[in-house]
Amino acid sequence: MTEVLTLPFIRNALCDLIQSPKFRASEAQADVTVHNTHSLITMVKTGDWVTVLPQSVASFMPEATAFRDIADLPDQRQVCLYVSEHARFKHLTEEAVAYILELGAA
Repeated sequence: MTEVLTLPFIRNALCDLIQSPKFRASEAQADVTVHNTHSLITMVKTGDWVTVLPQSVASFMPEATAFRDIADLPDQRQVCLYVSEHARFKHLTEEAVAYILELGAA
């Protein structure tokens, strides 16, 4: 965990879900907090910043991001996927849901 937090670290809303006391104490020293996902990913893609994101995010952009396990961070979280019953492009929505669920099963 210390390897992650010694680099320029971007705090985001997911950090609030991590209960590890060691992480909570360290992430309070974050260089910056970003609430907008697009901005967060853009900063990470520069290669100058690190943050905590789900592994699936890195799989969407493997050319620009890398996922690394944090060995001494035992926290896990449940992820929910909400899909509108009235999706405009139902077939595309179903394909996206299938892809995301496949990632979760891997």
